[in-house]
Amino acid sequence: MEQPQHNEAAAQQNAQGDNAATATVTNRRTDDKYAPSFFHGKSSEDAIEYAAYLQRYAAYKHLTDGENLELLPVLLRDAASDFYDTLGDEQKSSWPNFKAAFLERFGRSTVQRWKDTNALSTEVQANDKSADDFVSRLTRLAKHLPSLDPSTLQCAVTRGLKAHIRQHIR
Repeated sequence: MEQPQHNEAAAQQNAQGDNAATATVTNRRTDDKYAPSFFHGKSSEDAIEYAAYLQRYAAYKHLTDGENLELLPVLLRDAASDFYDTLGDEQKSSWPNFKAAFLERFGRSTVQRWKDTNALSTEVQANDKSADDFVSRLTRLAKHLPSLDPSTLQCAVTRGLKAHIRQHIR
């Protein structure tokens, strides 16, 4: 009968988080909600946003460049993993070197930048979207066009807003 009481006490300790191993597992689970997802190298994935998120995550976790570079091979899958395997030591030696190679391979192509430019100039606020959502969408799109003049973005936003909102802009 003494054995079940011991197991019960151990279970209570684990439930309360007194056990160091349990605390570690709990912390890892908490971190999982912020951990970057896998990157596959698909055209539907946004490499620029992914690289920016990796940097924010590394800052949040206080990762050094070396630790961040150790994390990369775990996160890359499919074509992105194949790409990583072909990189030379120089490209894997620092975050800036890796990021440059990564964005060169998976960043926006010339065709995609033309599509982004076209979308920026033709996008209109949907009836079910707020002005804030519309402005955020165009601002995010403009991030992919680094040579875009801020006044061009302002014109695109103004032109795409609903007419009853646009009349209040001077």
